[in-house]
Amino acid sequence: MDPEKFYSQLYARDGNYGKGGNHEARSVAAIEKKYGKGAPLRILDIGCGRGDLLEGILQKLKHAGHANVKAVGVDISDRALQEAQEKGIETHMADIDGKPLPFGNDEFDAVLCFHVLEHIIYTDELIGECRRVMKKGGVFIVETPNVAWYANRVVLALGMPPIGIECSARKTNYGVWRGPLKEHIGKFDVAGHVRAFTLGSLKDNARENGLKIVGEYGTDRFFGLVPSFARNIGLVLTK
Repeated sequence: MDPEKFYSQLYARDGNYGKGGNHEARSVAAIEKKYGKGAPLRILDIGCGRGDLLEGILQKLKHAGHANVKAVGVDISDRALQEAQEKGIETHMADIDGKPLPFGNDEFDAVLCFHVLEHIIYTDELIGECRRVMKKGGVFIVETPNVAWYANRVVLALGMPPIGIECSARKTNYGVWRGPLKEHIGKFDVAGHVRAFTLGSLKDNARENGLKIVGEYGTDRFFGLVPSFARNIGLVLTK
């Protein structure tokens, strides 16, 4: 499978791919807590897609008095990056799976990595690269689906594969019970998930790569305050 072709086709089929979540508000809050008002900032978004997240962050930070903010995005999809460029974002097309990021050491005040790790085989290398390009004392936010969220604990007990864990590059419903549920799950696009994390494994990955955990969170309608049971899990990190 050609990753660039795969993700470009996914962006073409789904106009909402890469959107959603509370990423914008969470990022701005963490950045402003660290840097206060008005500080010049350089922000990197790993897997930036169409640049929607960076565009929103730029608008909020500038409105809050940050006059000198530079947004930089990396993605493997040329199609998505063309749209990001139209939003005024500096873009770099790169394969980030086991390969160095195209930046020098200590370049960025903040690094964002929302829902990228589950698409990456060499996750330690990517986390390490994010640490390398982030300034000492900078902000690094990483978020990924939680394989141990409460719904997955139920479906595993029923003998079905966890939601969001893909057993095929063609179908999303392998192993799902037959009938309406199998038909419904089969309508979703394969997203290219190749890794799965619990809160504990995400923390270990961060620590093993020399990062300090500043905060943790879960995003979920019912278990947002209990990250280990939430649908998505995230860490706020620094070095």
